[in-house]
Amino acid sequence: MEFGKYHFRFYISSTLVVLGSLMAIIWLNQTLQLLELIVSRGGSLFDFALMSILPMPLWVTIALPLACFSAVIWVMLRLSSDREIVVMQAVGMSKSQLALPALLFGTLMSLFLVVNSVYILPWSFSGFKNLQNEIRSSIPKILIKHGEFIDLDNGLTIFMGEKLGRNEIGNVFIQDSRNSGKSVTFTAQSGAFGTENGRAILNLKNGQRTELNQSGDASALLSFESHKIDISRKAGTNRERVYLDANEERIFTLLNPSPSLPEKYRREHIAEGHFRLISPFLPLTLSVIAVCMLGQASAARQRKSRQTILTALAGLGVVILAILARSSIADNIQSWPFLYVVVIGPIVGGLFHLYRPKTLPVLLRNA
Repeated sequence: MEFGKYHFRFYISSTLVVLGSLMAIIWLNQTLQLLELIVSRGGSLFDFALMSILPMPLWVTIALPLACFSAVIWVMLRLSSDREIVVMQAVGMSKSQLALPALLFGTLMSLFLVVNSVYILPWSFSGFKNLQNEIRSSIPKILIKHGEFIDLDNGLTIFMGEKLGRNEIGNVFIQDSRNSGKSVTFTAQSGAFGTENGRAILNLKNGQRTELNQSGDASALLSFESHKIDISRKAGTNRERVYLDANEERIFTLLNPSPSLPEKYRREHIAEGHFRLISPFLPLTLSVIAVCMLGQASAARQRKSRQTILTALAGLGVVILAILARSSIADNIQSWPFLYVVVIGPIVGGLFHLYRPKTLPVLLRNA
């Protein structure tokens, strides 16, 4: 029991170190794109932090299996170099008993990825895409300066006398002639920028709306306490996303896509559904590969180095085959069993190798 806890602590700490490093690399790779979007659209530091956190469940599905695999390999090499495996085998521990902590660790990580894939990822990535769409749809407030007339679109001019806050302005004048045949002028004491249904809006407070006809005469005059005006470019264009990203959908929805989706999207959704269903088991698959190939004591350093390289290649080969299998499903839906064989096959083979009946080798030799 103490031996297992001792190993388990090493697996957890090593995985966290590798996972943190991989997540930092991915985050740095995405930061420039996020900063460009936030700065150009006048987003806040909170928006940047939120957009950095919400995609993390997607990054975890990629990074965690590799982190687990690296941790198991490192711990096995450490136990071998410290001769702990030799000592444990000398006191009567079998190969399967030595492998048990790594298998339990791989199982725990796989269970976490199942929860992440089924529940956390769709929720978090949907929030990320909605926030991204909201920021992209907003007017870049950095371009709106007080004391200047700004043309936001053809026929849409805005002037503000002062800036009251990050999203609030005062002494507002707007001339809107986007609709042919008439020109509408707004004056208001204050206004606040926002979004609504994916559109950028300006909510005016305490002002007047004046509508001018083609001859320039005022045909309608209206005083208001609050009035919303759409200030998005190409007014009337729906900016809401036509199709959801596959990472936003639940697994059941991915495996049973709507018939209204184009065929290309249907195949991609089905491929993603199968991958989301089976990829959480990769930590267990890679852990089984590592303990089967490195779980034996070896006195020769050259042989141990060769075993480590072969183990790393075998694990990376499984990951690459899983990715290729996912791509093949998008081209041919009937090829989905290959993905399950790639991920589940090493688990079944490795467990049989570790826990096969002791009488089986004798029976095979006598056959």
